[in-house]
Amino acid sequence: MYEQAGVRGCALLWIRSHPVGAVFTNQELYRYLGTELPEATSLRGDADTEPRYYNDARWAVQDGLHEKTIEHTGRRGEYRRLPD
Repeated sequence: MYEQAGVRGCALLWIRSHPVGAVFTNQELYRYLGTELPEATSLRGDADTEPRYYNDARWAVQDGLHEKTIEHTGRRGEYRRLPD
């Protein structure tokens, strides 16, 4: 299932699966993707210092912000799940 959705889709599904009011960080999202999609997360991106899936995860967070599924808590890299 995750292979069809891709890394960005998998990250967005993970975000949506949180209960309303739950707080998560980018690091928790990266850790989840690393365990669920090890073959996709082993690929390096354009930058030698950062894996490609970090960028995909950040875009999934932006998707969640845009569709008002999550909000920024005011702390760097921390988001809260909103009601649908």
